Amino acid sequence: MDEIKVLQIGGENWKNQYEMKPWIVWRFVDVADPEAAVAELSSMKEDYELLLLDGFDASIPIELLESLADAYRVVYTTAMLPFMAALQSYLDRKLACLLPPEEIEDFLRKLPYRYWKGQYGTKLNPSQIQLREDKTVLSNMDVRMEGNAYLSLEGDFGIQLNPLFTWTFNIRIEKDAPLELWLEYRKEGLVEISLDIREDKEGAPAEFIHSWHFSEQDMEKPVLVLSEETAGFLSLCIQAKGKGTLQIGPLHYRRSRLDAGAFFPGGKIHYDKNRQEFITYFNPMDAKPPLNVYFSGYRTAEGLEGFYMLREMKAPFLLIGDPRLEGGASYLGSPEYEKKILEVIEATLQKLHFTKDQMIISGLSMGTTGAAYYGTMLEPHAIVLGKPILNEGKLAMCARRIRPDDFLTSLDIVRLQRLVNPEFFEEELSKTSGSTSSLHQAAEILNQKIWERFDETAFLHTEFAIAYMNEDDYDQTGYLDILEHLKNREVRAYGKGITGRHNDNTTAVVNWFKHLYKRILKEDFGRG
Repeated sequence: MDEIKVLQIGGENWKNQYEMKPWIVWRFVDVADPEAAVAELSSMKEDYELLLLDGFDASIPIELLESLADAYRVVYTTAMLPFMAALQSYLDRKLACLLPPEEIEDFLRKLPYRYWKGQYGTKLNPSQIQLREDKTVLSNMDVRMEGNAYLSLEGDFGIQLNPLFTWTFNIRIEKDAPLELWLEYRKEGLVEISLDIREDKEGAPAEFIHSWHFSEQDMEKPVLVLSEETAGFLSLCIQAKGKGTLQIGPLHYRRSRLDAGAFFPGGKIHYDKNRQEFITYFNPMDAKPPLNVYFSGYRTAEGLEGFYMLREMKAPFLLIGDPRLEGGASYLGSPEYEKKILEVIEATLQKLHFTKDQMIISGLSMGTTGAAYYGTMLEPHAIVLGKPILNEGKLAMCARRIRPDDFLTSLDIVRLQRLVNPEFFEEELSKTSGSTSSLHQAAEILNQKIWERFDETAFLHTEFAIAYMNEDDYDQTGYLDILEHLKNREVRAYGKGITGRHNDNTTAVVNWFKHLYKRILKEDFGRG
């Protein structure tokens, strides 16, 4: 286990009162000697996974606490109530929570589950599914792959739950590191499924440890698996019964923080009726404008990116991530999915009491699709893009000859959009002739989905800052298309061209991206 650094400020050291896991590195600052406490806090150069406030002194400057722990990582006890007038602003910005005396022991027991370092999440893809060898159930069933989006099965699954498939790979689970599992699936008709999990001991695959059975009702929320005895491996099986169509997508598994958040403490996972997810994390920082909204780029490891980059800017920020498909699906989804992303951004603005012109929306690579698309609905102060991909359909078509066998996820994005937006695509396809392939038609429809939004948006107070690759082999015309769709309008747009293909010089793009971001913060919002 990685070390978990905890700082307690108070009058009595809890390490002497409660049992702690050996990988918890505990530091105690005694407020009984305020002068020594101030000197010790002033010398601290690191941040902690958790800050516990269980005592204070009015002579301790509040600003000494500022950089000790991030939002959602500050917990205070009733001993702090006499100091609330001085601390309230700090506690609000850190989104701190109160710990009642009767819950302290249980809180410390669960501390390692909630406040571990970093973030962890990945998935088992539909292509890794292994159908049962006994063909009795599958013999009269239509089975096909929907790219890497879904494995589709249609037919009669039987009158009782029958094992349908497992995955080629097992999942490793560490001792005292609980996992949350979330299965993407869609169904029609009277199909019912369950998820069964068996844990075997690491190094002794025949030594059974535990098993779990999860019904569909159980799976309405992420299911939790915890191994408190030893590390092991999880083998998983889907059972099904009834008649109809079943589409199985990725099985996501992430290290859990219990009720403290997803990926980061305070992180949230949102999903639509298709069980397709997006991730968010909000940090108020100093609670002064602007709100910086950042869409994560392509990530095969599930989670959020941009945390340290945005935190360095010291302004409030909202991170958004897309864990679908191999490394993301460009934040485009069902109407419900897209509406929920928009609602999260608007709710965050309201929480801060900011207006839309007190917001910057940004993204890199795949994240630029989300930044530009939702930027058309929000018209922020600025949209900052690095390596823009706005022609998602063109990106897919390039997989044939521009990038053969490279980034085939682009094809899955087009297919997924057709599956979760069937009415929209069928209506648009009906307007076209049959002279081109359905893939080509669907790709063009996906291109126009974003540009139609662009053309309908005034962008009266929005500026565009864009770093692009001169020889981009993903979206070759993304930057020029932005300029084309903004022409004849009083919109400030400027860019920086960098030699190379899409992934040739990410460092230069990120450096320019950060430089422009900081310039906007300084010149337009007075942030040095």
